[in-house]
Amino acid sequence: MLSWIAFVCAIIATLVSFQTSQAGIKRQLALAEDYYLNKNDDALTAPNKASEWTDRLAGWSAISFILGIVLLLCFFGSNLHSNSPEANMAKEIPGSQKKGASVNRMQRIEGGATVPNMQQAPTDDLGSSIPPMQQLPEQRSDAPSGGSTDSDSSTQSND
Repeated sequence: MLSWIAFVCAIIATLVSFQTSQAGIKRQLALAEDYYLNKNDDALTAPNKASEWTDRLAGWSAISFILGIVLLLCFFGSNLHSNSPEANMAKEIPGSQKKGASVNRMQRIEGGATVPNMQQAPTDDLGSSIPPMQQLPEQRSDAPSGGSTDSDSSTQSND
């Protein structure tokens, strides 16, 4: 939980530093205008509080981020240690009784399962049959063929 808090602090410090940076730039531009255009020598050494805050926030953000990484690694390390078989044996409560059936040890399988043979396809006509194709109805001779083209009609009119 502490690592998440450190990461959130790093993110918040970074986001706030964006705003203070913008304020620091505006202040620095005003000081530059006062120094160069208005020839005010005091503007050269005038403080810029927003710039100072931006530098502080950047430092806090870096420290919080590094702290978050360190705490996260500590969390990982403690969980890896607590999941080891030696740590699980130490968790047994003295004087407690184990309840339930005992678990048999795994047996080594030599050779594995056999691969089943393919089944032979039936050779008789007991399967479903394929329906025969239907015949097209005969076309009537008095019906228009519908296949005449403009070139056919143009040759007929020229004759």
